[in-house]
Amino acid sequence: MRTRTIDQIVGSRIQMLREQHTTSVSELAHALSIPSNVLEDYEAGKRRVAASHLASIALAFRVDVIFFFSDRAVAKRCADNTCETDPDRLSQTRH
Repeated sequence: MRTRTIDQIVGSRIQMLREQHTTSVSELAHALSIPSNVLEDYEAGKRRVAASHLASIALAFRVDVIFFFSDRAVAKRCADNTCETDPDRLSQTRH
């Protein structure tokens, strides 16, 4: 069994939230003021997510930052309870 790194786990949770909220890669990347390919690298676990970006993503999707590091069961419950987002929240995360 292959062990996943924390970067891969965090990245997969970012992608899961983004997809649950039907937000495109380009929309979230724009909100974070980063190129789309950087966000894609975050989601693939190929690049570490800056703490400021992780905080902005958590704010946009109304989850606590711990969501990205908690066990799967907690992460699933958290995601299921936060699928309602204010469309303006992504624009509020811009630097």
